[in-house]
Amino acid sequence: AHSHHQPCSRPISESFVFRNRIKFRHVLILLGRCPYLLRRQQAGGGDAAREQFEELSVTPPVEERGEIEASAGGETPPGEDSWTRTAEGMRGRLRNFYSSSAFCRTSFNECVSIDLRATYAELQLLLKDIKDKALRRVTLPELCRDLDRVSVLEGEVGSGKSALLRKLANLWASGHCPLLARFRLVLYLSLRSLRPGTGMAEAVRGQLLGDDFALSDWSLKEIVCSLRNRVLILLDEYGEADSWTPQFIEEELIRKNHLTDAAIILGLQTNRTASIRQYANTVISIAEFPLYSSIHILKTLFSHDAPRLRKLINNLGWSGTLRGILKTPLFTLAVCQLWVQYPQEDSLDCLVIFKAFLACSLWKDGQGDRAQSAVASCGQLALTGIFESRFEFADGDLARAGVDAEDALRLGLLSKFTAQRLKPVYRFFHVSFQEYLAGRRLGELTESEGTAVPQEGLGYLRCVDTFLQAFTRYYYFLIYAAGSSTRAASHIISHLLDMTQKPSSFDSKANPNLYLEQHPDLELTRDLFTQISSIVDPEEMVSMVTDQVLEFALRSMGNSQTRAAMAPVILNFLTGKRLQLQASSIRQGRMFEFVKIYPETLSVLSHVQITISGKMRIGMTSYSKMAECMSSFGAPKVEEDYLSAFQSLREQMDKTEAQEKEIDSFSSMMGRSIPDSFAIPFVALPDCCMAPKLKLNIRGIDSLQEGDSKHLLTLCSISNCIELTVWDSHGALKEMEPAVELYRDRFKAVTLQRTELSQEEQDLVISMSALESLELIIAGDLFPEYLLRKLDKLKHLKELTIDVGAQSSRSIIDQIPESFTNLKNLEKLILSGINLVQDSPRLAHFLRSCPALRTFRLKCGRVPEFEELTRALTACSRLEELVLSDFHLSPSETRAFGQLRRKQVAIDALSPLLFDSSFSSSSAFRLFPPGSNFGRGSESDAGSPCNVLRRLSPPVGPNSVCGQCSRGGHNDYPVFYTI
Repeated sequence: AHSHHQPCSRPISESFVFRNRIKFRHVLILLGRCPYLLRRQQAGGGDAAREQFEELSVTPPVEERGEIEASAGGETPPGEDSWTRTAEGMRGRLRNFYSSSAFCRTSFNECVSIDLRATYAELQLLLKDIKDKALRRVTLPELCRDLDRVSVLEGEVGSGKSALLRKLANLWASGHCPLLARFRLVLYLSLRSLRPGTGMAEAVRGQLLGDDFALSDWSLKEIVCSLRNRVLILLDEYGEADSWTPQFIEEELIRKNHLTDAAIILGLQTNRTASIRQYANTVISIAEFPLYSSIHILKTLFSHDAPRLRKLINNLGWSGTLRGILKTPLFTLAVCQLWVQYPQEDSLDCLVIFKAFLACSLWKDGQGDRAQSAVASCGQLALTGIFESRFEFADGDLARAGVDAEDALRLGLLSKFTAQRLKPVYRFFHVSFQEYLAGRRLGELTESEGTAVPQEGLGYLRCVDTFLQAFTRYYYFLIYAAGSSTRAASHIISHLLDMTQKPSSFDSKANPNLYLEQHPDLELTRDLFTQISSIVDPEEMVSMVTDQVLEFALRSMGNSQTRAAMAPVILNFLTGKRLQLQASSIRQGRMFEFVKIYPETLSVLSHVQITISGKMRIGMTSYSKMAECMSSFGAPKVEEDYLSAFQSLREQMDKTEAQEKEIDSFSSMMGRSIPDSFAIPFVALPDCCMAPKLKLNIRGIDSLQEGDSKHLLTLCSISNCIELTVWDSHGALKEMEPAVELYRDRFKAVTLQRTELSQEEQDLVISMSALESLELIIAGDLFPEYLLRKLDKLKHLKELTIDVGAQSSRSIIDQIPESFTNLKNLEKLILSGINLVQDSPRLAHFLRSCPALRTFRLKCGRVPEFEELTRALTACSRLEELVLSDFHLSPSETRAFGQLRRKQVAIDALSPLLFDSSFSSSSAFRLFPPGSNFGRGSESDAGSPCNVLRRLSPPVGPNSVCGQCSRGGHNDYPVFYTI
């Protein structure tokens, strides 16, 4: 068409023309649209395009024709009409097949059937660059829109590659996806099921069209080359060790895709990506399986089992580790298989899921001994990594542990990463799975015959020498080890019980934060040891650790054999200790099962504490006010090297506030306050198995549901001594009316805190004939006046506490009847925040009638008749503890107070803390306010704080320092401070 082009002097090969005749046809079509050729045709030149095609349509040489016919199955090339009809026939059959249940429904280990048309769950797809860096998330519509040339879909074993490719084929067949309507044909091939030497046409007939469909390799190639980018080929399990890829796919469609322009998607494992990346236009990686997708699958398949699904949601809410391992569809399907095979199994934790997954992998592999060997060698690799804090391994590490890389990758035990690395790196898909295999291996070591191998296992166990390590870094590892072997469980529990007798076991200097990234649910345990352990009483710390050890021991007894072996050890451990139970907790199933089998457990305890919690939040912390108060201190100035030793208060507050909101969100999904499953283990307990004491705490309940009164009756039947605490729960006492009427003589102590009581509820308290302790913590105007006027009815009352919080203007003592003086057994009286402006003489009157009083605590702003109150205390000959706070004493009142010693009052602990409202920043509390008229000389000798306390208190060490005169060397009096 252009005269300046030089004609080609080299003749065109006939075989070249024949091999590229399809391309020439498209070129000639374009030439037919050329304006120059059209003008030439109008001038009498004829059909220029057809003339050019006829000139080039020659017969190939004999020797080349034979080669082509051999590659095409011995058939002659069909005409254009023939391949078009073949393509249309394929299109119809493919649509029917992709829409059928045979294609869309897949069976998981012949146990769970999944229909992609109804239960397909969304995958999280990431677009990667040539450096294997994630660029952005990709949605399924975006993937369909951008399909072009060769695309790689990479993912771990069981990540959902096959399901996604099948879903694309089904969407195309349904006609409901406009983004896939541009493809005339979609071919899905599973390469693992092909025998070596299988051609592409044979594979398409065998998997998609049926053997009765006439399709040769030649006609299939012509269809693909003719349709070009209007054909989509989905190749599943590409590059696997036991898969086969036809030569036409490997050479023409992948390596020379620029010649055919066909759209290809290669589904392969992550470790196979490096070999094909150079031919790929796009690399899509399947990231972690979204949790909502796992829940969607389970809700779809088990919509008939709502209680089990509800329990699963609660488990996921409380366990961050459980949420982390449900990151692949394979693990979700393992849960489905577990529920189908064991419909009565209602527990679901990481150990159960890992066992189910491993059973699925070994069953699917079909190579028993070889698969078991791979699991054992990977367990040794995992065990070494756990104690060396290693989560990535090289080829040398696998060789030392005896791991066959191909077997481990095939079974999904390991993942291999090669992109942008000089040497391949192997990892377990999750730290929890590494811990499971390591624990399983430790169990195998302890069960081995002989002495050398079990001692190797015990050597690993002895490395766990502190509770901080045991309950954070190695917690799940120990759980998995105990759950895999009875002997391992015995060794682990005995080791932990021995640690409770060693002070070094409570050391909290180690840093477990590396492991908490994968186990966020253990952060509270870390804080328990690193922060709380430094401020709580050592005995309380031992008690909290005891609860942790008990929970671990019960969780470790997964089968009857282990339970029978460990029951005597557990019962001996529980003797004399308390047992705490939460009615709303779902983690106590093992404890209930243990109590059901061994009901004598309750009788060996010191007491059982049961807490029934509602949805109301109590005592919400105002972090903004806390930050405002602390802002005046300013940020600490420290050297840069020591910055890591400090925590940001703002970050800690934000984190705690977020955790509180998360707790609220999951608490709102709770059902009944007292589930049936909680009360059933306590039904019809024999009298010999009753608990010595029951502490029943009811917190934050606005209303109880139907049936809860019956459960409360059951709980009150497990002990003859009940201590009841009701906190911010309106109407809870009314629901307890049947229990109070039946067991009124069992209630020994009642605490009512910030709870509004009706007259009927106050009557219930008065009807508790054996009540020995009553504590009233009143907030606002919630004064139980009726109860105060009837206190004299509690004939056995020994302890009375009335706390009105801040200074109140209401008269409390005036509400108490005169007959209160008949309670001669009162041993403890605590009054806080009450108004004594008019009632101090009446209080003194009551004190004179309490000969058994041992403890008296008074906190109020003003006591006008303090000297009379002091004289009344002299009648309390058994007084052992006296605490007066928040009011000031004059010198004369101080001298009157000193007369207690002259009356030979046996006061073992005396702490007169007198608050000074004008205190300086150096001392928050003073024994006496500054400026008191303590004169010099004789008056000072008689009434100074030092002399008063010298006469009142027993001798202490010579290094005591007086809080008022700041003189040391007082050998005979203590000084008390309160901060």
